[in-house]
Amino acid sequence: MIVNRMSVLMMVALAISFSVSSAFGVALIDLGADEIPNDVSADGVVVSGNGGAGGFIWTSANGKNTVGNVVKGVEHNAGTVWLGGNVGANPDANRWDGNVAGVGAWTALPLMSGRDWQATGIGVASDQSDVWIGGYANEDDPNTGPYKSAGRYKESVNSTAQYSLPGGGHDNSYFYGTSNVGNFSGQYQHGGSAPSGGSRQAMVSNGTNLPPLIGASHTSNEGSSYAISSDGDVKVGFSSSPLAFGGGKCQATYWPDTNTATAIPFVAGSSQEWARAYEVNGDGTMIAGRDYNFGTAASIWWIWTSTGGTQAVSSYLTGLDVDLTGWDAASMRIEGFADDGSVLVGKGDKPGGSVHGWVLPDALFKSCNVPFADADGDTDVDQIDFAALQLCYTGSGGTASSGCECFNRNGGVDNDVDEEDFAQFEQCATGPNVPYDDQNPPAFCTPGDGTLP
Repeated sequence: MIVNRMSVLMMVALAISFSVSSAFGVALIDLGADEIPNDVSADGVVVSGNGGAGGFIWTSANGKNTVGNVVKGVEHNAGTVWLGGNVGANPDANRWDGNVAGVGAWTALPLMSGRDWQATGIGVASDQSDVWIGGYANEDDPNTGPYKSAGRYKESVNSTAQYSLPGGGHDNSYFYGTSNVGNFSGQYQHGGSAPSGGSRQAMVSNGTNLPPLIGASHTSNEGSSYAISSDGDVKVGFSSSPLAFGGGKCQATYWPDTNTATAIPFVAGSSQEWARAYEVNGDGTMIAGRDYNFGTAASIWWIWTSTGGTQAVSSYLTGLDVDLTGWDAASMRIEGFADDGSVLVGKGDKPGGSVHGWVLPDALFKSCNVPFADADGDTDVDQIDFAALQLCYTGSGGTASSGCECFNRNGGVDNDVDEEDFAQFEQCATGPNVPYDDQNPPAFCTPGDGTLP
């Protein structure tokens, strides 16, 4: 055993301050009024956003720390945090390098062809060999007037570059999405006369047009890509094809490659006339966006998954047993995913009309940790985890409370957490600050695979 029987009373005392919901989680973490997240690192460790004091980062270990300026995206690897953002009224693209405690500094990025430019997102190679920041420059042509020009910063060469547009393209191009492999997605102006003639069309950074849902790009249809998956494969946004939708109406779209546009089904209860996708996880299996009804001016914020289709964000959260008490359920929207979808960030309305940012962290989202006995997700199995087990313990023939399912190791046979389950817990014990090693697990430990038993 990891504790003797005389220690049980001490563990129960500790458990008084350790609720089942805090171990498994059903409540969103409220970041506060007008403290709005806009991104989460690929590994789910660091959340970025903007609030009353400017940009911030948030981690479960360090809470929220102000970093200033306007943050546009975040990445994290081995304790190092990178931010892309903008400084000043122009504004000018900058990067921030620091740690998870919010200690770091902003650095101005090189101008883009001698001009100010704005950052829209950041990507970092998995081996930290390069950093990319996407965005657009503010251009001014004496013949056609002001316009925007898509470009990027690349750390390894410490320089910026603008990109060639697809055939028929001119002016007003933007990169909105930045991947972790150095490519980008956005939009450009297609056909017609510069600077604003023609129509916007979706594109990627190799100069390739992303096709609309119907037909080829032309001045009577439109499209844009607002985000790209971390692996660079899936682009998301919208496509508007009058032949299909009429009146300039549009449908949320994803592009799994540069040749194929795929419609994301409208969410149930929508007017099925206007929808756009704004967020995507690491491999394109989770996408979030908005459906708008012109007649009622009402929005439905939705999430699409490759296994569950399209549903309202509020329905998705309640399906995860998230408690939305005190939130306006219809206003709940997603602003970012961890690569594996195990961490969500977003915002929603509270009574009185205030808008609050929220985080649904990893421990709240996964079915079970691996090993199952690591209730608090800190990689070891110790007395803290035993305290959670004590709260869940029912004895033979009992019924485990919601949130205790991971401790019921023979869930297909009974609904209790009893001596048999306790025995399996003991077999996975490591002791304090001794990480579980799946290559060399404790003898007889059956860790589980993260799914409910």
